[in-house]
Amino acid sequence: MAELKPCPFCGGMAMEVEKSSRLTSSFHTEISATIQCVYCGANIKKMWYEKKNLNSNEQFLNNVTVYDLWNRRDDNG
Repeated sequence: MAELKPCPFCGGMAMEVEKSSRLTSSFHTEISATIQCVYCGANIKKMWYEKKNLNSNEQFLNNVTVYDLWNRRDDNG
């Protein structure tokens, strides 16, 4: 798990408040995670899918994690 930067709005502490997964079919799992500031409530949620098959555990649509999204700032990208 990556370290979270302070909230970009109030400077408060952020934490992962939700992570869930559910099987959507025999080949896909839907996963979501939410990061939220404990002071002002600002949050970001990301949902992605993992493809399962007998030969591999391929991940797709998850090249940027919810931690990367929270930690991104205007001056770095």
